[in-house]
Amino acid sequence: MHSHTCENLFACCGRYYDRVAAQEALIERRLNKENEEEEEDEEDEMTPERIWMERMEAGLFTLHQASLVLAHAWGLGDAGLRKRILGVLHQRSHSLAHVRAVLLEYYGSIGDDGQPEDVARLR
Repeated sequence: MHSHTCENLFACCGRYYDRVAAQEALIERRLNKENEEEEEDEEDEMTPERIWMERMEAGLFTLHQASLVLAHAWGLGDAGLRKRILGVLHQRSHSLAHVRAVLLEYYGSIGDDGQPEDVARLR
């Protein structure tokens, strides 16, 4: 994997990780606000489907795909590439645990049943 390609991949992962995290913080604030208010407008209620769609609109799909590419690069087994991946993740205050969490979420979202027992087994 060329150095420029790696840099673009890391930039993409970082950008979309930040975008999704910002959207999740916004959703969390709205959920807290809903819990504090006595009257809830059914139309504005934060359903799990709506939360998922807002996260997708923030770039969750792209984050999943970029994380998959990163995992495949890691899986190549090249020591130099692995060292580079760890170095860049460390520079951005991330770790393989962040990538793994994104991949587990992606895995859990595949298919109709989500197979939660498989996701729990992988953690």
